[in-house]
Amino acid sequence: MIFEMDYQQLQELEKRIRQLPDYAEHVINETLHTDGIELLESNITRLIPESKRNKNAPWYREHGSVKHAKDADWSVSKKEHLGFMLKSRGGAANKRGSFGYLVFPDEGRGQVEQSFTERATGVAVPKIVAKLHGKLIETIGGNM
Repeated sequence: MIFEMDYQQLQELEKRIRQLPDYAEHVINETLHTDGIELLESNITRLIPESKRNKNAPWYREHGSVKHAKDADWSVSKKEHLGFMLKSRGGAANKRGSFGYLVFPDEGRGQVEQSFTERATGVAVPKIVAKLHGKLIETIGGNM
């Protein structure tokens, strides 16, 4: 997925990183792995479409999840160096507890293209960058 950042925001972030040459990496990782994951997950969850199917019907109780992804713990996050990955939990959509239908959400497989992860990322990225700025400024203030 491709997203855009404001060039001025990027320059400001670079300026703050230069002020903490030995500690900025730790602050960035910590912020991304906590606030970043939470912000992206909550923004995607807010936009996940909810089907009108009766998930309490006997077939669903026997064969799959009785919750919609929007109301469940649908994601798994993987912390990476200076980043993270957020993906849907499970595998095939027919496996119990799986939210496999979220694997290709922006392609709209079986439905129309929805682009909710792209839209959510567009909203979350500026918030994540703002959190990074805040944490770096807070750390700089505490070290000077």
